[in-house]
Amino acid sequence: MSDKSVEMHPYTALGIANQFRALIFPDCIRTNLAGSIRRGESEVHDIEIICEPTRTPVLNIFGDVVSWTSNLDDLMDSLLITGEICKRADKHGRPAWGSKYKRLSYKGFPIDLFAVIPPAQYGVIMMIRTGPAEFSHKMVTPRYLGGLMPNEYQVKEGALWDNVGERLLVTPEERRLFDVYGMPYINPEDRKKVGSLLDVERLMKMGVA
Repeated sequence: MSDKSVEMHPYTALGIANQFRALIFPDCIRTNLAGSIRRGESEVHDIEIICEPTRTPVLNIFGDVVSWTSNLDDLMDSLLITGEICKRADKHGRPAWGSKYKRLSYKGFPIDLFAVIPPAQYGVIMMIRTGPAEFSHKMVTPRYLGGLMPNEYQVKEGALWDNVGERLLVTPEERRLFDVYGMPYINPEDRKKVGSLLDVERLMKMGVA
């Protein structure tokens, strides 16, 4: 199935999203809505879901953990076989079926599924995938380049790192990321109003942030 723009009523999108979350929850530690649904937009064109899959360790002959496998991958492959979901290509005909990102269709509705696989951090992925795109871009751009991220940090591999020591900063929740940035938490529905630190200060004065 190719990727086409589908306009959904928010309540319809929310219902489908929650049905799908229930379907994958047995192999997830947690799941959350992201994108336009989480921002409370009046129109939804695709359903974005964040999840933290349960994982199984892969051992070598000495009993040491050498890697991990995502239990969600097996579940998704099973759902493909039963026809409950199908792969969805982008407008160029390219599929996406990796451990971190899957583009699929469920009951005829487009879903983008983002799995948080270490070293990626749930808080960082949640912020990026909630959007909107301009806000997410500002949050991963250092302040000396006009962004909102403190200059001593960088975002890579879905996580926040300290530039000086290459140290990963644990951000299991989105609010933790805002704390590290020294910013007040901004509700998803207000993020389209934020393009600079001056906008953050304005929201603070309004009592929104």
